[in-house]
Amino acid sequence: MSQYPQYTVPAGLINLGVGQPSDSMLPLDLIRQAVQHRFSFDDPLLLQYGDIPGYRNLRKILADYLSKAPGVGQDISPDNIFVTNGNTGAMILACTFFTKAGDIVYAEDPSYFLALNTFRDFNLTVDTIPTDNNGLDVDYLEQKLRNTTPEMRPKFI
Repeated sequence: MSQYPQYTVPAGLINLGVGQPSDSMLPLDLIRQAVQHRFSFDDPLLLQYGDIPGYRNLRKILADYLSKAPGVGQDISPDNIFVTNGNTGAMILACTFFTKAGDIVYAEDPSYFLALNTFRDFNLTVDTIPTDNNGLDVDYLEQKLRNTTPEMRPKFI
């Protein structure tokens, strides 16, 4: 039994309300090995917050990967990547810097429960886009965008 009862789910069900992976998917042994490896170095900076936009080497790896991704067609600089420690923090940053009260955003339906709360906290108008077996219903989204006036376009999807 979990020490956190809000995460306990009856057998055969998947809890989509919490936004976290199944315990069976968490690689505890790999994390333990990685921590032991990093702490074998004599570097007190490991305990500091680190670079604000995210660990530089991770941003370099992501930039290299994204630069080679099909359809990108350009080099991506690590300086143009900002890594957060979770999607809620990323949404708050996006809302802070790219929206103002009353702006429209599109969210998938069903959606991550904290996304809707975050958008409402920023006084954004949330319009939902249905999902299908492949994720966001892109045909519906395309039709919706075609029938939307420029002033009613979403700030982001």
